[in-house]
Amino acid sequence: MRDSARHHPVQRCEWLLRGMGVLCLLVGLGLLYVGPLELYCFYLFEDGGRFHYAGFGFGSFMFAVIAAQIAGYYLAGGILVALGYGHLFVRRWAWALTLTTLWVWLVVGLPITLAGLFVFATSKDPSISQFIAVLPLAVIAYPALPLLLLSIYRSTRFRTVFEAASPEAPWIERVPLAVRGLCGLWVFHVIGWHGTIMLNGVFPLFGALLTGSRGIAMIAGLIAMAPVLIWGLAQLRPWAWWLSVLLSGATAASSLVTFQRITFAELIAAIELPSAEMAMFRQLPFLHRHPTAVAILPSLATLIVSAMVGRSFFRHAVARENATQVGVD
Repeated sequence: MRDSARHHPVQRCEWLLRGMGVLCLLVGLGLLYVGPLELYCFYLFEDGGRFHYAGFGFGSFMFAVIAAQIAGYYLAGGILVALGYGHLFVRRWAWALTLTTLWVWLVVGLPITLAGLFVFATSKDPSISQFIAVLPLAVIAYPALPLLLLSIYRSTRFRTVFEAASPEAPWIERVPLAVRGLCGLWVFHVIGWHGTIMLNGVFPLFGALLTGSRGIAMIAGLIAMAPVLIWGLAQLRPWAWWLSVLLSGATAASSLVTFQRITFAELIAAIELPSAEMAMFRQLPFLHRHPTAVAILPSLATLIVSAMVGRSFFRHAVARENATQVGVD
């Protein structure tokens, strides 16, 4: 009876995990279903569509917003389906992947939430009461929900269930959580760089604001470099850590120098949005302020996280060197 009572909470936790797996699968498959349907929005804005306006297309704000929404559906849907499978069949890698996802959510959730509220305010033209009604949902999405889930998944019971199902630690778990989070941040950088390509390839380069083919060429170089960087970080290679520090530091410094010289109005003009969207943005109250804080935030956050995880890379390098010396001896 005592053994049964002792294992009862663990069994309940396991059933809870399976229930969360079903929920993740349903939500993930739903998002993967909505993603292709969202493509229909392009027809609504094209010539002859219900929401068409002159200049809509690749390079307009709404085109970029729709594309970002579709990419978000596919990304979130794919992650949730993977987590759903891992929870339903209690795979230990799902625990590590969940912690990584929640950690990244805590870092990137604030700018994504603020960007979502900005898009809602500019493209939907909500009333004050509607905007206030949306705010509690934004607070739940960030930071309440990720903090709650992190506290649950870090509990001993949850960890015990995953470890009992698979005693041997998977590869992803052998990489420190903060390092996995850093890899996730660089994935989001890649997604964000693709977004700037849709906005006339705008790219800050130490005081100069590159656009068009010159800006896209710089962005393409960063995107090509990212897979090598992420692989090196996941392998705990010291050179990858140095590259992460240098790249995030350089992009942060470049954004600081560049955006201190221009205002939001000048940035929007450089993007060359259609006249209808320009008229919409002219109503914003902060057009004559500098976009420095917004522009520097992603790179600065990545630089801070890179600095925080540096010890993990050097400890791993020392351990690898010691193991090599032992093998030689």
